[in-house]
Amino acid sequence: MTDKILIVEDEYITAMDLQVNLENRGYEVVGICDLAEKAIELAEALAPDLILMDVSLHGVMKGTEAADVIYHRHGIPIIFLTAYSDVNTIAQAKLAYPYGYITKPFNFRDLSIAVEMALHRYKLESEKSTR
Repeated sequence: MTDKILIVEDEYITAMDLQVNLENRGYEVVGICDLAEKAIELAEALAPDLILMDVSLHGVMKGTEAADVIYHRHGIPIIFLTAYSDVNTIAQAKLAYPYGYITKPFNFRDLSIAVEMALHRYKLESEKSTR
């Protein structure tokens, strides 16, 4: 079964680049959006296995806020992709229980490893909770 990934990114070119690279690695990109509110809706509707979430998004809500809502409602793992590495942003991100935090610019090898590790961790935790 192919792992499904939702991309939440406010930079169109970055989102398209992520999609191509993820699909080349065998993942299914089930959606792309640039609004936190839309990410919450898509998480519900598409039930992705993982979400790649930018911290800074268009609209009122931040990516960290959407990630917190999504994780607590659906338990979907999230990896943050962001240019921000300041103490406040990292503290906000930690509240959303991320499975990873990658700063831009990033290389796709590191991203691929982070995705694999997050999916693996999520599967192990899911198996453990159903025992």
